[in-house]
Amino acid sequence: MYRRGISKLLVTVMLLSGLQLPGNIGLAKAASPEGLAGSAVSTSAVNAAGTAIFTDMKQHWAAEAADRLAAAGILQGDGHGQFGPNRAVSRAEMAVILNRVFRYTDSGSAVFSDVSASSWYGKDIGGISAAGIIKGYADGRFQPEAAVTRQDVLTMLGRAFQPEAASQTVLAAQADGSSVSGYAREAVSAMLEADYIRGDLAGKLNPQAPMTRAELAVLLGRMIGWISPDEGSYSIGEVSGNVIVNRADVRIDGGSVNGNLYVTAGTGEGAVSFSGIKVKGTTRISGGGGHSVVFHKSSLGQTIVDKPKVPVRLVLEDESSVARIELIQPAKVEIGTGSKVDALIVGTGAAGSEIVNRGQIGLLDPKAGSVLLNGTALKTGETLRGLSGSAASPQASAPATAAGGGTGGGVTPSPTPAATASATPAATATASATPAATATATPATNNDPWELVWNDEFDGSSIDGNKWNVQDTGTVYNNELEYYHPDNVALETESGQGVLALEARKEAYGGKEYTSGKLTSKMKGDWTYGKFTVRAKLPVQQGMWPAIWMMPTDEEKQYGPWPGSGEMDIMELTGPVAGDTEKADLYPRTVHGSLHYDIPHMSQSKTYVLPEGKTFADDYHDFTLEWLPGLIRYYVDGKMYFETSDWGTKAEGQPDYYTYPAPFDRPFYMILNLAVGGDWPGNPAADFQSDKMYVDYVRVYKYKQLDEWPDVTGKRPTKPVTSDPQRPVLADGNQIYNGDFKGTAAADGLPQYWELIKNAGGAGTSSVIEDKDKGKAVKVAIQEAGTQNYSVQLTQMPLLLEKGKAYKVTFDAKADAVRPVMSKLTEFGGGWTAYSKERNFQLTPDWQSFEYTFNMAQATDNNVRFEFNLGLNDITAYFANVRVSETQPLPVVRTPLADGNLIYNGGFELGEDRLGYWRFAVKPDSGTVAEARVTNILELPLMKRVFSVQVDNTGKSAEDVMLTQTGLPLSAGGVYQLYFDARSDQSQPVGIKLEAGGGDTLYPDGSSLTLTPQWKSYTAEISMPVSAGTEGTLSFLLGQAAGHTEIDNVRLVRMAEPPALNGYLHLRGDQYSGASGISLMPSGEGGKDITDMDKGDYAEYKVVLPHAASIVPVARVSSVRADSELELSVLDAGKRSVATAAVYSAAIGETGGLQSYRTVIGVPLELPAGSYYFRLGGSGYNLAWLDLSRELVVNGSFREASTEGWTLFKKDWVDNDPVKNTVMTAEPGALQVDLGGTGDEEWNVQVKQGPILMEQGKKYLLRFDAEASIARLIRVLVQHDGSSDNDWTPYMNETASLSQTGGHFEYLFTAPVSDPAALLQFTLGKVSELIGAHSVKLSNISLLQVSPVMAGEAYGENLIPNGDFSAPLKGWSSYSSDSGELSIDNVNGALRMQVGSTGTNSWDRQVYYEGVAYNEGNHYTLTFKAKAEAARKMNISIGWLDAANNYTWHGYASKVVDLGTEYNTYTLEFDVTGGSTSIGRISFELGNIVDGGTGHLAVDVDDVVLLNNGTIPAP
Repeated sequence: MYRRGISKLLVTVMLLSGLQLPGNIGLAKAASPEGLAGSAVSTSAVNAAGTAIFTDMKQHWAAEAADRLAAAGILQGDGHGQFGPNRAVSRAEMAVILNRVFRYTDSGSAVFSDVSASSWYGKDIGGISAAGIIKGYADGRFQPEAAVTRQDVLTMLGRAFQPEAASQTVLAAQADGSSVSGYAREAVSAMLEADYIRGDLAGKLNPQAPMTRAELAVLLGRMIGWISPDEGSYSIGEVSGNVIVNRADVRIDGGSVNGNLYVTAGTGEGAVSFSGIKVKGTTRISGGGGHSVVFHKSSLGQTIVDKPKVPVRLVLEDESSVARIELIQPAKVEIGTGSKVDALIVGTGAAGSEIVNRGQIGLLDPKAGSVLLNGTALKTGETLRGLSGSAASPQASAPATAAGGGTGGGVTPSPTPAATASATPAATATASATPAATATATPATNNDPWELVWNDEFDGSSIDGNKWNVQDTGTVYNNELEYYHPDNVALETESGQGVLALEARKEAYGGKEYTSGKLTSKMKGDWTYGKFTVRAKLPVQQGMWPAIWMMPTDEEKQYGPWPGSGEMDIMELTGPVAGDTEKADLYPRTVHGSLHYDIPHMSQSKTYVLPEGKTFADDYHDFTLEWLPGLIRYYVDGKMYFETSDWGTKAEGQPDYYTYPAPFDRPFYMILNLAVGGDWPGNPAADFQSDKMYVDYVRVYKYKQLDEWPDVTGKRPTKPVTSDPQRPVLADGNQIYNGDFKGTAAADGLPQYWELIKNAGGAGTSSVIEDKDKGKAVKVAIQEAGTQNYSVQLTQMPLLLEKGKAYKVTFDAKADAVRPVMSKLTEFGGGWTAYSKERNFQLTPDWQSFEYTFNMAQATDNNVRFEFNLGLNDITAYFANVRVSETQPLPVVRTPLADGNLIYNGGFELGEDRLGYWRFAVKPDSGTVAEARVTNILELPLMKRVFSVQVDNTGKSAEDVMLTQTGLPLSAGGVYQLYFDARSDQSQPVGIKLEAGGGDTLYPDGSSLTLTPQWKSYTAEISMPVSAGTEGTLSFLLGQAAGHTEIDNVRLVRMAEPPALNGYLHLRGDQYSGASGISLMPSGEGGKDITDMDKGDYAEYKVVLPHAASIVPVARVSSVRADSELELSVLDAGKRSVATAAVYSAAIGETGGLQSYRTVIGVPLELPAGSYYFRLGGSGYNLAWLDLSRELVVNGSFREASTEGWTLFKKDWVDNDPVKNTVMTAEPGALQVDLGGTGDEEWNVQVKQGPILMEQGKKYLLRFDAEASIARLIRVLVQHDGSSDNDWTPYMNETASLSQTGGHFEYLFTAPVSDPAALLQFTLGKVSELIGAHSVKLSNISLLQVSPVMAGEAYGENLIPNGDFSAPLKGWSSYSSDSGELSIDNVNGALRMQVGSTGTNSWDRQVYYEGVAYNEGNHYTLTFKAKAEAARKMNISIGWLDAANNYTWHGYASKVVDLGTEYNTYTLEFDVTGGSTSIGRISFELGNIVDGGTGHLAVDVDDVVLLNNGTIPAP
């Protein structure tokens, strides 16, 4: 499911320009000067004094790059010796420059109306356009002189250079990454990932700003390391950037390319040869012909052949090697004797390719037809392995999928992971002269399969910032006592060698009593699989806790929070624990290797012990992890003491486990730290001063034969099933012995078969008593409550729980006063998995009967422990009649996920092949050929997993290829929304259908959607008939057209009732009911904006109109494009068009940035009562919100030339007053008032309309056009109608100056009171002067309720979309530091938080909403109502969590409230200072709070409202 920071600064001046480029800006200096001619000029061309070629570039930060590119013929000046560094680059210039670099040969057929064939750029634009690098506009223009923005340049360069695709998470890390337009995001992300660019010091890219010539010079200087100046022979030496060969008859002898190698279209059909060259990046062959591209004694990595039209001949000779060749277009590949190709993939577009093999091919995968190998036709799709030029014929093998990255030779894999993990822990490994039986040497290898790929020997003068992050934080875990400070990390000389020293000191800092050191390699060293060796000498004083461990780079994005996300502890040691004298000698010579995973928490752990008399502080030792798909091993000094293949992880609320080998199947990074104190080692001694952990080196190796490792995907080993009980079940079926406590008791009172366990400061006694109600019972008296729930436990074991069976637990219990108890059946040891989950009950002084039932979902266990957990409370408890017996299995009912989604595995990460719950099928005998899989591609830090289908031949029906999920719990008459992300390579259509029980098959409106090559989001609304059954099947119909389609993030949720539009309705951008092709981004006005709106995309909003009305749409938009346009169409309930886009189409233009908004008001739409879809389309803009406002003025358009709704008042009771001659008439589109005169008072002539509803505090907008035959003032009023009470209080009172030419007038005002019958009045009497006969014309009169934002105020809308919990738990998440102690649910439309134990801190149990946009300098109000089963406190915490920075919390405000047993409303007002964020949280904390942290109860929260009140008022 789902879809990496980068290095150095250029110079300070570049930062000021807003675009940062990494170092090494010049073209690479080759080994010999002639090899630089025309591309990388020799050192004499740019002399030591820094003399620039261009007169305006002296001492300029881009001078060197500009000079070198000019010498290469790529950039030119103005003909007068000047470069023009600050001038913006035009589209024509970009076309010319890129064509000089790649020398495209196809001039194309595109004709642009503003490009002359004879212009200086005409031919170049044709070539660039044909290559798909720069496109024209829809109106047929190219706009050659238009400036190109930074994002446009990066997009063009991305299309030309085709760097490796990157996750857009690296773009999200930039401060203004959201400002990058949708079409540019993939390219900008790839350029960031390739280290070509980076944000400025503020983390900004400024993507919408023009690109200057100086910036372009530096950027190209970074990307072009060497370019062929002419035909001839060259030696290029070591080149740090990309090498470009763009002409024929070029020979390169010797060299190393750290970037990519491009053989461009400019080589035409000519020959190019390379000898002794090593390419670390990708080799892309887009030119050359039958005369060949030849490599001698060369080493290549990924090689792509994509030359169109005439096939190119690729030759490998003289022991050349290639990791992988992929043929995109037809080609001829010749592999000479002694040369080898690890993998050769013939893509579907390379049919007709020919392969001549006299060397070795490790893997050959012909995905296309008509492919020849040594003259023999190959079968499409049949994978061949281990091909040698001496073989008589190729041998087919079963298709296999590499489990990880990397490449290997063409040999049969020999290593095989262990099939199963040991059912019981192996003995501790002990180092001695003769290794213990359980310590095994490093497994035998074939000529050492490990290759060093990353290391730090710590022999420099300072920490290498390119490899390590030195932590500066007080955020620690496990109740540790240290602050991690950079001063505690240093490189030193120890035992005569350079080492890393992490020092723990007794010193106060940051609120802690100790400081220490910690390094992480996150985003600088991240690996999936490999061997990791750390040589270290460890501190062993009391309270020391050195560790070498690995955590997932994505933190919790892929598999949820710890421990489900996974943790690999290569080494942990704890110094002697105070008071534990018996084991004091053992601690310093024992290290632990552990694995953590799954929710609830499971772990595996083993120890390695040195011989007596030795400690890990005496000398250096090698601590090693070997990590391969489905196999994890730990070693000390080459001796293996830990091995496992059995693990798994399942997120809270997920229906099944993630596909094995999750969670250990994606990038992890390394951590070196020295903790002080905490839960495990306890406190240091009182006289502790300091201690150090020394690290000699860190070395990371890759496994060279990883592609030959067995595919373990979805194949988790199973433990041997042991279903024999250790003791028989009693005759009545009870597994609890002496559950009635009638058996004998020990001298200390402990009942037979039972055990009272004391941990973590707990103390208590047990005794069997006589009870008048129950007879025999056990009394557990607590002397010390301890610090944990398990501080006092009454337990019994061993019980048998068999997988697939169900068990019922019953018992009677009471207490001397109200107190909690937690009961469970749990794994003994290991991860202590609570098979029954933890069950919490409240005891009272009266006997009560309790029970719980559960299905045993885990593997059978015959050593289970039953527990009553009584810690954290010192009230005496009593138990009787305890039973555990087998019962009927609980029915497994498919229910929606916590967020309301009916689709299981919508992100394609569950099940054996990651297609759990889905079925992919091709209809037999249809003639259709299609294959499907789930991708597993690294997009650091995540693994990208999406459903991928390739349809080669289509049949007669779209339903010949289907992806289906059955068993969906549907409701008759319900309306459902389907969401999914998708793309296709050739804009293929995808169909949708939903089959309901009873034979109903539904094809929603828009059921066939046309996808695009870019990822986009799509929705479809599906209404179930009232007769439909309750179980449905969703199908994607994929057989309509041939091509490649990908689908991800599938959701099907029941829609809430659409909102009713009475007078005014405000709809946030993200509140759409349906959409196609759009994305969301944080809004500058709160919430989320719709973005990526292109032609054909849309977002629609479903509303109910109870009564016929004239509706005016008002859209809040932003754009950075001059040609942006908004279109609106209105559809009725049957999706038939009521108003087309032609009715409401408005040009938007540039608004000043994507966070700078403009309001577009549409024309009135006359609609009868009913349900409607308001569909917004167009292109090039973002939408913040859509308002739908009922027009309050009747007949304000005067379309029918009628005066209906308007009243003329005139002073007509004085015979000789000309006012009495005033008349009001209507013409099409206008109301005309012909005045005999103004009279001597304002009120003498009035045109008015009423009654009009005004609501107190609401914002209104009055608009009209007006003109007069004589320039004059009129008064415009909205006021109380004083006809009955003589109260004419104005709510709006303005004067308008009319002229003969006319004008448009707008007035915003706030209603001070509510008034159901207000008047709109135009006062035409004497406002400023007495005027005789004249006329006044009024038209387009409109009065609307509008958003306060239009008046520059904050809009009082709820920033929590699901604050009323009408959409189950969408958007809400929970966190508990202890597994199983917190759960959330939607109960009766409210958030139910069930708390078990409360942990140590208030935040140890929290439920939060994340994704609020908090704006710096704004004032907010949070309100909610809450109650609890018993009185307790709850902390409200406001801020944001910086997960990338060691989970640092940035708080804005917090407040502790007292909860009662009835709903109360709570309010928290706060200001946002210290920076804005788009990932803000509101968190309800229910952990341990002083004097109010009661646990084992439920807390309900509802009606959560968060309002932005606008700018913080001045003091």
